Amino acid sequence: MTRLLKKCWLIWLGIGLVATVWLLAWIDQREVLTITTPTEQPPQPEYVMRHFKLVELDSQGVPLRWLSADVLAHFPNAITELEKPWLRIKSTTGGMWVVTADKGSIYNETEITLKDNVVVARSANDRLRDTLAIYTEALNYSLENNIGETDNPVTITSGSHQVTAVGMKVLVNEQRLKLKSKVRGQYIASDHPS
Repeated sequence: MTRLLKKCWLIWLGIGLVATVWLLAWIDQREVLTITTPTEQPPQPEYVMRHFKLVELDSQGVPLRWLSADVLAHFPNAITELEKPWLRIKSTTGGMWVVTADKGSIYNETEITLKDNVVVARSANDRLRDTLAIYTEALNYSLENNIGETDNPVTITSGSHQVTAVGMKVLVNEQRLKLKSKVRGQYIASDHPS
């Protein structure tokens, strides 16, 4: 009888061991299924400024460039994001250029990329009268060279003149505009004779 009791006890021990291993495997599998992978968080800015304004001066203290935005957010990767940026540039010949957009990014303090509803306006005087206006969706601007460039479609208006093109280069210091391709012009005559 003790021999039979030992065999029963060993059988029950074996069944218990198998049941325990199966239960642990089931719990482990269930834990694996319930683990959620954390989603990657977008980078957080190091600092944020609202309604910021910056004026860059030349060596004699004369303003060269003005930059403002509704919101400026600087990130650890040396990129600064702008909401509603406004850039005013005085060329070496004295002409004024104003650039506005919905969004912008500054890279390493030398390049600005402007996006969405970009408007570039040039005037021969400080009051922005007799303005030439350029409309596009993106513009890369080099602060070092005062050159703006895009490969996107552009529309240029000045008085009753309108020119469209694909791609352009704005040479601010030279007061020149180079159109890259598919250039089309239109002159809209007024209804009354002069």
